[in-house]
Amino acid sequence: MPTLYKKRSEGIFIGKTAVSILFICLSVLAICACGFFRGSEEREDGVIRLSREELAGYTVIRPADADEKVSGSAVKLRHALEDFCGSRVSIADDYLSDGEEPAANEILVGLTDRQESREAFERLSENEGGIFVIDGKPVIIGKSDELTEKSVELFISKYLGSSDGYITLSADLAHRINWEHELAGYRIVYPSRKAKKREYVIAVALRDRIREITGLDPEICDDAEDAAEKEILIGDVDRPEAEKLYSSLDRDHFGGYARAGDRIVIFGSTETILDGASDLFTREILGYDNTQKKQAAESDFTPLTSDFIRYIDGGGGGDRLYNGIVTDATWPPRTVDAEKTTVIDAPYLVPAAEGGTHPGTVDISVGRQLFVDSFLISRTDLKTVYHSAVTSSQPVITMDDDYLMLKTGYVMYDEETDRIVMWYGGMKNVYRAESKDGVVWSEPEVVFTNDSKGAWITVRVNPSPAPDGNDRYIMLVRNADGKEKWTEHYETTRLSGRIYKSADGRKWTLSSRTGAMGDASTLSYNRFRNKWLIFARDNCSFSTGRRVVRYFECSDITSQAAYGLWQSVDWQRTDRLDIQDPKLKEAPQIYSVCSDSYESIQLGMFQYWLGPSNSVIAKTGLPKITELQLGYSRDGFYFTRPERKTPFISCSRKEETWDYGYLHPVSSLCVATQDELLFWYSGYRGGETDIEITPEYANPSIGIARLRRDGFASLDGTGSITTCRLTAEKGKKYLFVNADAASLRAELYDADGNVIDGYSAEDCIPFTGDSCCTMLSWKNGKDVSFLAGKEFSVKFVMEDGSFYSFWLSDSETGDSGGYYCGGLIDRKTAKEG
Repeated sequence: MPTLYKKRSEGIFIGKTAVSILFICLSVLAICACGFFRGSEEREDGVIRLSREELAGYTVIRPADADEKVSGSAVKLRHALEDFCGSRVSIADDYLSDGEEPAANEILVGLTDRQESREAFERLSENEGGIFVIDGKPVIIGKSDELTEKSVELFISKYLGSSDGYITLSADLAHRINWEHELAGYRIVYPSRKAKKREYVIAVALRDRIREITGLDPEICDDAEDAAEKEILIGDVDRPEAEKLYSSLDRDHFGGYARAGDRIVIFGSTETILDGASDLFTREILGYDNTQKKQAAESDFTPLTSDFIRYIDGGGGGDRLYNGIVTDATWPPRTVDAEKTTVIDAPYLVPAAEGGTHPGTVDISVGRQLFVDSFLISRTDLKTVYHSAVTSSQPVITMDDDYLMLKTGYVMYDEETDRIVMWYGGMKNVYRAESKDGVVWSEPEVVFTNDSKGAWITVRVNPSPAPDGNDRYIMLVRNADGKEKWTEHYETTRLSGRIYKSADGRKWTLSSRTGAMGDASTLSYNRFRNKWLIFARDNCSFSTGRRVVRYFECSDITSQAAYGLWQSVDWQRTDRLDIQDPKLKEAPQIYSVCSDSYESIQLGMFQYWLGPSNSVIAKTGLPKITELQLGYSRDGFYFTRPERKTPFISCSRKEETWDYGYLHPVSSLCVATQDELLFWYSGYRGGETDIEITPEYANPSIGIARLRRDGFASLDGTGSITTCRLTAEKGKKYLFVNADAASLRAELYDADGNVIDGYSAEDCIPFTGDSCCTMLSWKNGKDVSFLAGKEFSVKFVMEDGSFYSFWLSDSETGDSGGYYCGGLIDRKTAKEG
């Protein structure tokens, strides 16, 4: 039992001196960490003196509902006590069964249900923590979880460092800690015109973070109130410091945070850049990692001690791409504003003289050259026609005992086994199946079981696996959201995903977490730039309430996926060219995006939502309508969606059909054969099912759609097309075309626009017929290797035909040197997708 005794006067003097010296040291340490403590001990004659053996008989008590900080602090105290005592110390929650009384020998951590904890808590002022002895029990507590954690650290340092084997506590100890913080006295201000919108929500989230990390509870108000001396300004508020920073924003400086006098300004040229700037402030100043949802580093308020500006890093840019395009200095670009409905133009379709990034001379060394936009065309009188895929009337995969979905799965051609391999999801499982023809599939095997129902799954082949091959396959898993609405709960669509890796696509291990993303987020890869791409769905547009897709890229997905909000950028959203469905009468939205490298372009599949709302489909039991559109990119960021009227793959909208609605693409988009492209996609019938799922999300299946090779767009009719200036690397010897025409001929021009002797249209042997891969030749031969390294252009003259693509090859078999999304079947030299 504790020993009570009277202290001698000299003992009091020495004890107080030692405590004072120790406390000064602790104060200095606290200042270095984030602020400083001010403490005072109140003692009477009685003290509690505990030996190691006596202390080992105490139990550390924590609240049963303690969060990570308080629970972790209790565990930390227990370990420190065990080190001090040299024996095991018990730890328990504060739960008591009916009639059970608390034990006498307890050390209370946090606001437990014990009367002593409540009494100590009431003694504390705001921003205080403390160490108390009440009725013989030590109580360690703070007004916040952070201050409880700090109080535990102080207790360990102050009382468990004794070398004589005892700890000595005043019998009515009341050591209060006042946490004087650099942010003390600040309030958070947002624009009055943005009440309950993005800036307001950012202010609330920042207040919550400051409260959690520091124990402070800053006031939130709008800028209609009179200015205060210390303010954190969120966005373009009515204060001169914010106005000055916003007037300085340009293409290279688009957001960040700053200290200006006694005010801190968090600013951004768009609402989502502002959100990213707040995330950057939270990470760098408070040390809080929104990806991990916890404090990952010590707070560092050094930058706030004087005036400074921290701009968001624009990233590396200015790279020359495979086709000659030079990217912006800021990459990825931050030119997209999620709040607007203007068309997002592709700058590479605009000449450099007019402010665009078209290279003038296009390098066609890589892949077949497709007529999906005007990038290759100088002039033409042919008509551009966009084509839809031919869908299947019956699915190729159905399941009766699980909730099947692609969302968004993966399909690839495996050259080693000569099989098409598919990964797709169930209610909680991920399945793998194989097929020879893409129609008849093997019995699926379960290769992964998730801890959440209805997760979004993307599997990809890693083009650059580690030497041991343990990451040949990569999988992104993003669990389904909770029930909270975005505008009511800021964190709902800010859950992180998880990255898994596998050597064989069957056994998976967790590699890392991603940054914040909503559901329907996907993982892609750009082979032209060797970059992993995360397309993070975000329901963050407060003004319009529509879905937005954000863009993040990195070189190593296993180590760099945990991006901050400031590192991802607004990317895809609907615009004024998108067409409302006349029956559903909902504003269309981009639901998700998948992308892969095909031939010479980055191909995109846009899942396009038309309605009805979730509240409507919950009543009808029929799926929502999402159809699939194609998009095309030459630089991997800016995509054109030229065909808005007719989807690439449409819902049937007929009840009892397998593809009534809610179509989903596969993340690799397609697999190529010599003559066609195969697209797998899932559709939903809806209705009753034995699976535990609501009718509107019931009865999904997987089907297959087909398209002519390179058949996304064609130049049709009778006439000609003259390309812009072109160039190609050495080794390219033959000119190939993909066409269906009564006659197609080619004429070659030099850099000065003169017809090259012997290579006029009259000298060309016309192609007649329908072929996805045919070589053109002239009377004096077929070798055009003299074009290598030079600038030239080509004029194609066609009669009554459809012209899909052209390319140069170093082989008479027509290998283009491009990519094929999920792979090329029956082509052993193909590059895997």
